Amino acid sequence: MMIQRGVKGIALAALFIASTTSSLAATSGDYQRAGDGTEVVLRKTFPKKSRVEVEGTGGLVLNQSYVSTMLFGGGLNYFWSEEWGVGVEAMMASNSDKSERKCLENFYNDPENKVGAECGDGSDLAGRANFGPAYVPIRQTNILLGAHAIWNPVYGKQIILFRAVTHFDLYVLAGGGLAMSTFWKEQTKLKNTDRSNRGTFNADTTVTAGNPGASASETSLYGIDGRPDPEASTALQGTFAVGQKYHFTKNLHARIELRNYLLLGTASGFDNFFALTGGLGFRF
Repeated sequence: MMIQRGVKGIALAALFIASTTSSLAATSGDYQRAGDGTEVVLRKTFPKKSRVEVEGTGGLVLNQSYVSTMLFGGGLNYFWSEEWGVGVEAMMASNSDKSERKCLENFYNDPENKVGAECGDGSDLAGRANFGPAYVPIRQTNILLGAHAIWNPVYGKQIILFRAVTHFDLYVLAGGGLAMSTFWKEQTKLKNTDRSNRGTFNADTTVTAGNPGASASETSLYGIDGRPDPEASTALQGTFAVGQKYHFTKNLHARIELRNYLLLGTASGFDNFFALTGGLGFRF
């Protein structure tokens, strides 16, 4: 009796599983999660094809040791498809010297180690200490003009705080143009003299001739006045960038971008710098 009941129970369970499986199989072709299909975002809420974008841009150069550079400008983009577009832009630079540059240009020669500071205004000089400025090669960007191609392979949606839905693009940009800059070359002699900026002092403390550096009263030989003459330069530049664009309405968007500029034909052969920029744009 118990064996018969066990066999009967197993048979009923098998029948139930078989009927459930066949039912799911019959309906599996009709059910699909929203994210399983390939057409989830094909109907874009904010399309770009055959539209023009006008953008205002601002940012900063990230990898300069002696100069801080802020970038400001604007551009114009046109997309002939949802993935591809072209654009032009113009960027102006606002530059300021970092404290490191000021210190180098007002550096001390201190052969007797009598001055605690490495650089300053000269009020703390003692013994034979004097000014021994160091002028390293420095390039200051002024204007960037360029044209580029834009590849926009990703369009998507994201949920913020489980409430708001935002629409975004991921893009890659490449192009080139002209870079106008000011260049200060390396200088190892005090300006317009044959005297060395820095070096070894004569062991005889009574000897002053031939020692490096400038006295505090020779203000034209150190600091800003002692810099080498600046050279205006125009070079070819290539640029590559990756960025993300956020759409707020059918016309308004914001973007953030990391860009690399490569200046060709400079004194060192090439100069390279990175810029982080952001901007607002209007599409029509």
